[in-house]
Amino acid sequence: MLFLFSVIELVISNEFVFNSGPRQESNITDYLNVENILISGIGNHYIIIVFLAIKVGRSWHRSKNEKEELQKFNLETQTEIYRYQLQPRIIYYLMDQLEEISKTKPEKSSEMIIKISGFLNQLVYECNEELIPLDLEVKLISEFLEIHKLALDNRFQSNFEVSGNIKSHVVPPLLLLPFLENAIKIMYKCNETFESTVFIKGEKNYLLFSSTVWSENDFEIADKNDLEIIEKRLKLVYPGKHKLIENTDSNFREISIEIFN
Repeated sequence: MLFLFSVIELVISNEFVFNSGPRQESNITDYLNVENILISGIGNHYIIIVFLAIKVGRSWHRSKNEKEELQKFNLETQTEIYRYQLQPRIIYYLMDQLEEISKTKPEKSSEMIIKISGFLNQLVYECNEELIPLDLEVKLISEFLEIHKLALDNRFQSNFEVSGNIKSHVVPPLLLLPFLENAIKIMYKCNETFESTVFIKGEKNYLLFSSTVWSENDFEIADKNDLEIIEKRLKLVYPGKHKLIENTDSNFREISIEIFN
């Protein structure tokens, strides 16, 4: 192809120039030599290769963008489904615990109903946005812990600390509650004493969530799906600006979320 197209190009260009211009002796040259054919062929194919490279590059870039958009769409779909499943899951779980308390500790039923009602009112009506104020998330965590401290009595020791400026931050709703929910489920299933520490720190360009659960005896929390989905939520909202760390032992578990703005 290189040889054929080079010969055709040389013949057409030279014969056209020769026939259209004045017939001078200098125009009559031996243009069909090996050097001219090779130079012409390489030049033509170089141009073709450049345009093919541009076309391939554009196609690759378009394909990459489409793949990234599809991945982002799938990520958004998964996190949205999870978020809408999380509210009913927590509501059902609290109703189940309220029913159990009404049977075993009926004297606490009225107080439990008041606390759960206040918590669910905020959960249902104030957590429907993609991002909510951090102080609302803090309030939900505090009330969630208070509900279970009332139900579990001395078996559950809870420490909750907030420091720094939290009013300027917004976060995905119910970001830390799944960790606490899964830990507290273990507390209801066994008669061991558990200690929970939740620490939230807010700075101008930094946010830290930390949840720790400890017991004298071994326990196991099977919530890997929650951990994976929460990592995806963080990736979607804070791409490249977050870190999720899990430290576990047979009787200890710590989840830390760092967000950098």
